[in-house]
Amino acid sequence: MKSSCSKHEKEKCELTVKLIGSLRAIVNNDMIKVSVPKSQITVVEFLRLLVGKYNDLATILDERGRLKPSFLLFINNVDYALLGRENAALKCGDIIAIIPVVHGG
Repeated sequence: MKSSCSKHEKEKCELTVKLIGSLRAIVNNDMIKVSVPKSQITVVEFLRLLVGKYNDLATILDERGRLKPSFLLFINNVDYALLGRENAALKCGDIIAIIPVVHGG
């Protein structure tokens, strides 16, 4: 029986992460490419993978491994909250922007 997976689905794919503000200094770059093990991954899975590769980015996650409210996340220029928050699906080639919310009091 033939597998229903295409060759593309079996290969790792890359996502682009734009790091804004103070996050840029953590990895010394404003944009990084991250390989993911499958062609579709949820935001929460991806963020945990990202922090696993870049430990200093752990400041973006709360104790449950979810994005802290002090950060905004956009997927292809759309707020991830509109796409399902941590359950939103990411696909090969997506561009994820992570932006720290900076405000005074």
